Amino acid sequence: MSHSSSFSRALRVIALGTLMLGSAEIARADQIAWQSDLRKAAIDSEKSSKPMLLKFTASWCGYCRKMHATTFRDERIIKQLNGCFIPVSVDADRNTKLKEALHIEGLPTTVIISPKFQVMKTIVGYQSADELTKQLGGLCRKAPPQPSASKTVAESQPGKLQRAAKPAFDGLCLVSMLDERRIQKGDAAFSLTYRNKRLFFETAAKRKAFETNPQKYWPGNDGYCVVTRQKSGEVVDGNPRLAAIYRRQVWFFAGPEQRKAFAAKPTKFAARQTARRK
Repeated sequence: MSHSSSFSRALRVIALGTLMLGSAEIARADQIAWQSDLRKAAIDSEKSSKPMLLKFTASWCGYCRKMHATTFRDERIIKQLNGCFIPVSVDADRNTKLKEALHIEGLPTTVIISPKFQVMKTIVGYQSADELTKQLGGLCRKAPPQPSASKTVAESQPGKLQRAAKPAFDGLCLVSMLDERRIQKGDAAFSLTYRNKRLFFETAAKRKAFETNPQKYWPGNDGYCVVTRQKSGEVVDGNPRLAAIYRRQVWFFAGPEQRKAFAAKPTKFAARQTARRK
């Protein structure tokens, strides 16, 4: 039986709950956006046409730890994996069926799976950043050229799409944050403005998704830190790189402590959103 058919069969098992290691979180821009839920990763792969990159690891694997501490912290690898793949971290000891289906015999092992669930490449053993960059180079799909026209829709009422100059939220794509749970810089070519804030999006399709339903993607408390406001009364911009998702809405926080406080009692803070700053 081929690797691809074995993997497809394993994935059907996983879809019933074999691999569900935890909820995905938004990674910082200087981190790889590892996912642990293969069901979601498969969906994201199909939507984005990006291959999945499965990193098989284990707590006892010394070279896995070394690769995590060196290779996967290299800026080139972070950019390559977040931009070209759907990265998935797989605990080999907890996912033996998947390990067997893909014929994983040693760790660390990296497997590239196409959106059609075909094995594109298997990379065995420790890889330095230089080595992994070369191994993955030919698998990084180039996005088709897009028209470089910045789109702005002007309307007079508050809350509608209006003209503005400065990119908001560090120019990060709100749609990528919510739908794909990853930090991704938007492109000025795919911009519009909303509530007097200029927003950048990763693709024209994501800009269209926001236009269709802006309230879905707009951050909670208008992007201001709801924890700081409720605790001190101060209106402070949230840091979009310190984000969390609660009840299908993105929330930004002034710092790690505020994010931690929100995570402990999200209902308390989410239920008391404050008016946006004028």
